[in-house]
Amino acid sequence: MYKSKLIHILKTFTPQEIRSLGFFIDSPSANVRSEVLNLWLYLRLQYPHFKEDELDRYKIFAVIWGSQTTFSMPKLRHLNSELVQWIEEFMIHNQLKNDPERRFMLLLDAYKEKDLHKYFEQTLKKENVLATAAEKYDMGNYRFRYVLQEKITDYEMERFNNMNFDYIKQILAYLDVFYIAQKLKFACETVNYQNVFKTTYEPLFWDDILAYMQKNVDNSSPLLQAYFIIWNTLTEAENEEHFQQLLTFLDTYSQRFSAQTLSEFYTYARNYCIKKINNGEQKYIANLFKLYQKGLETNTLMYKQRLSEWDYKNIVTIGMRLNEDIFVEKFIHQYKHFLMEESRDNAYTYNLAYFYFYQKQYDKTIALLQDVHFSDIYYHLETKTLLLKTYYELNESISLFALADTLKVYLFRTAKIPDYQKQIRNRFISFITKMMRIKLGGKNNASQLLQQLNKNKKVSDFTWLNDKINALMKKH
Repeated sequence: MYKSKLIHILKTFTPQEIRSLGFFIDSPSANVRSEVLNLWLYLRLQYPHFKEDELDRYKIFAVIWGSQTTFSMPKLRHLNSELVQWIEEFMIHNQLKNDPERRFMLLLDAYKEKDLHKYFEQTLKKENVLATAAEKYDMGNYRFRYVLQEKITDYEMERFNNMNFDYIKQILAYLDVFYIAQKLKFACETVNYQNVFKTTYEPLFWDDILAYMQKNVDNSSPLLQAYFIIWNTLTEAENEEHFQQLLTFLDTYSQRFSAQTLSEFYTYARNYCIKKINNGEQKYIANLFKLYQKGLETNTLMYKQRLSEWDYKNIVTIGMRLNEDIFVEKFIHQYKHFLMEESRDNAYTYNLAYFYFYQKQYDKTIALLQDVHFSDIYYHLETKTLLLKTYYELNESISLFALADTLKVYLFRTAKIPDYQKQIRNRFISFITKMMRIKLGGKNNASQLLQQLNKNKKVSDFTWLNDKINALMKKH
């Protein structure tokens, strides 16, 4: 029972969902068998921990049928499946309850099937659902309008044997926007995929769609405009006008898209900045920070009220680079509880260590880094990199050189680390060890080192390295 589908599903339920499920199963209209109800009542007592010893199959069987009844695994398995079916019915019910557009469509279908024409037409006139659909430019709303117009056309044809050509034009208009938007959306995702995995693929009719958008972009739906601008930022990244155009678009239309769609657009904008920064264009750090702040303000950084640990880290990192110390300290503590539970302690500990590093509280940095668990290769890399920088600041040369050698071996042996990451981190190790040797009075020249850094800016922690080499030039 402990590893069953039933328990896996119930573990994902919130306390509110568990209460609602209880009302659903216990309602007279459900007419749930007494054995199924008893199994549910027992499992509800085990929520949320679901301890393995309490889910022993023999124990549960005895609770349901009594200790005198001979144990039967098929009987228990059938009961388990029956409860799963009721829970799935509840999940479907919940999905419909939270989707007024789908409920609206199903109600139209029901009235049409029963030839209740009066109520079909009354339902169509309900402005609240139609108005809600018209408020946003989201993909789903174009699909909704297309399907709705198709239903109206079918209804008119079946009842009055009348084909209104204006209806056909509306159906095609909504379908065109939905189809082209889907093509643009997944083409943008394809570019991202191709950049990472070095594959090639061109969607069907792609040249025609691009030609259409180039000719009609100004008169197109804002949804099409958004994806076309994003496409241009991905394929013509060197043209900064596309990025500025995207920022202007988001400011203009942010109220006309759902949080989910807006989140997707802002993610592309942030990724553009991140790629520019990784290529050494440090002016994009301020742009990225503003986009993250906008994401916090609009709640578009959140997914199901959870903040990604990597967004959490990026906000701290760029905030400290921009000397936003007060904002960052407040953010670290305030948003800790929005992180996923399994990564919360690691993310909080590492980012607090990072904050203390930039506060020059190096002893606190080292102490906190000892509590970071290497559950992810990037935590391993980031923790060791921060530790290298701390040793540099403390003039701990022996510890720095030893750690640098260990990290180079780790980068060489770990196949999961992308080649680009290996390159920029190996270059960082090379620079920081040369910088330490200059500190120790070695023959390396700080001026030449700065020239090397600026010649190829594809190195992790470019800004920090640049600042520290400039500081060395003043002293040596």
